[in-house]
Amino acid sequence: MNEIGRNQVLISYSHKDKDFVLLKLVSALNDNNIDTWVDSDDIEGGSNWNARIYRAIENANNVVFVISQNSIQSKYCMDELKDALLVHGKRVIPIALQHIDPKSTLPELADLQWIYFDKDEDFKDNIKKLVEAIKTDLKWKDAHSNLIDHIEEWKQKKEDPSYLLKGKEIEEYEGWLSMIGPETYPRWTEEQRKFVLESRKHASRSSRKRLIYVSIALVLVVGLAIVAFILRGVAANEADMRATAQANAETQRNIAENEADMRATAQANAETQRNIAENEAYMRATAQVIAETQRDLAFSRQLAAQARVLMTDQLDLGLLLSVEASRGSSDGLLSLSDFLQSEPHLVRIVSGPAGYIWYYDLGGGFIERLAISPDGNQLVAKPDIGDPAAMFWDLKTGQSQPLDAGKFQEYLNDWNSQKISAPKLKGLIHKLDLSRLTGEPAVASNRAAFPACRTTPSAGGAPSCASLIYIFEPESDPLITSLASCTPTAAPSDFKVKLKGGLFRISGPQTTELYSVKLDNEASNVGSQLTGVLYDPQRNWLVTAAAVQRHDSRLALIVWDLNEKKQVLEYITELWGSKSVNLNFSNAGTTMDVCSGDGGIQVDLNPDSWQAKACARAGRNLTAIEWKQFFGDIPYRKICPQWPSANIK
Repeated sequence: MNEIGRNQVLISYSHKDKDFVLLKLVSALNDNNIDTWVDSDDIEGGSNWNARIYRAIENANNVVFVISQNSIQSKYCMDELKDALLVHGKRVIPIALQHIDPKSTLPELADLQWIYFDKDEDFKDNIKKLVEAIKTDLKWKDAHSNLIDHIEEWKQKKEDPSYLLKGKEIEEYEGWLSMIGPETYPRWTEEQRKFVLESRKHASRSSRKRLIYVSIALVLVVGLAIVAFILRGVAANEADMRATAQANAETQRNIAENEADMRATAQANAETQRNIAENEAYMRATAQVIAETQRDLAFSRQLAAQARVLMTDQLDLGLLLSVEASRGSSDGLLSLSDFLQSEPHLVRIVSGPAGYIWYYDLGGGFIERLAISPDGNQLVAKPDIGDPAAMFWDLKTGQSQPLDAGKFQEYLNDWNSQKISAPKLKGLIHKLDLSRLTGEPAVASNRAAFPACRTTPSAGGAPSCASLIYIFEPESDPLITSLASCTPTAAPSDFKVKLKGGLFRISGPQTTELYSVKLDNEASNVGSQLTGVLYDPQRNWLVTAAAVQRHDSRLALIVWDLNEKKQVLEYITELWGSKSVNLNFSNAGTTMDVCSGDGGIQVDLNPDSWQAKACARAGRNLTAIEWKQFFGDIPYRKICPQWPSANIK
């Protein structure tokens, strides 16, 4: 079998992709005068298969690596790729048959520029890009390959010094080694650097030997000159002195040239060490960034899980944890969107410095009565024992202050005298446990305030009751705004949706499989229909609208983060009697309009907006004790910028 030629391109691929490689890729490259080598037809029967392939990789100028699910999962393909990149420093040109997550491959491969062959209509353009990449900087690659030939010949001659580089060859390759090639491929290997350095050392030793021979010859010449001086007199002596001076000058010049060679060798060694150090520093920095990213992602998911546990008991604390979790993972975003949907009419939780209003905030006792100003922006609270001082809150700024005894009744009489029409309270409280309310609500024209009890351990460890205040507004859903109707459009045919085992499964060109476990509570295997899809390439988000059935038809809106293949929002609403919806991004992509023939809504898709709404609802920041419980030794910071921070000493 003929070995691979120096201008040939080796193609590394999974045999499961041979139809594309052998029938399309090889033919197209040959048409562009690119000679290819593949292991299906270039390896003779009975030959040592592994040895032939790795010999071909060593000789190749370029290695085209065909990326697919098959090659990524193939041990043989991964071994060939590591041999080309890490052992021989070959220039690898990756071409992708499918959209593969670069993080699932070798880091060295993920950092390269991929050429995508996932669309047949772009095949000719992609072949053109590949040919240009292969033919880039042939002089660099020829020098790299020729040096490999020198090394092989030297090894075959049992490292005979006469087969080392000489004269200008040494200078030429020292120049190549000091340069940085295109994208550093093919990289100079340590074996190549050592070969050039050994050639320089041998040349320096030869120069020193010549210098010794010249010096011995000069001594003989001087001796003969002395004899001639004695025999020929003063005139001959002057000629001998001139010859001696000239010989000394030659000697000094040879010494200077030898020192220059040694300095050049030392400089080449320094360049090599510097390049090695820079590469190691880059790899360490990359590994550190990856480790920090993974650590932050895990911590974000942990906070999201802890927040969900608090949804029914400590909504304000769960909101704060979800805000922080939403900054690091799709799990955190889903937790935050779920919290905002859990109480759609709740706009604010009023509490004290410790996360609830304790007796020392009011001067004794717990909240029994409330009064709220007609505009809904001011609030006073009175405890349930004796006649202690009350508390006053400005709901717009969050500032509070104690009131003297009797002030509560003055505010109550003044505000009630204005005869405010109360909003309808029916349905205002979405999922609040009414058994934990401790007094009558206070009502303004646009708001209602409810005193509530939060169970907290007393000094003796027995359960006790601390207070906080919920502020509600009618028809206040933080993520949804009503829209006028618009003309529905059909869903793209290249996305499909199925229900299997109670799980929502989506397949399409942007992803393989996505599952929504939450929909198991709303849908069954009776059936479903995809009514609309929308893709945001900037955030790599996919939005799906599907009609799901159980006892009636419902519309499930799900926003998927395709980077993590997880949900960031799930909203289930009425289908409006239509089997098709129209999805459109609006407000520069921060909102999405969902319209059908019967009506429409606008959905908030901006995580910054979610965080701001959650902070406004929570009404506070974490206390010092809460921060220590969930964040450990991480320095305290405010999660919500508009509220005061905890008292940290």
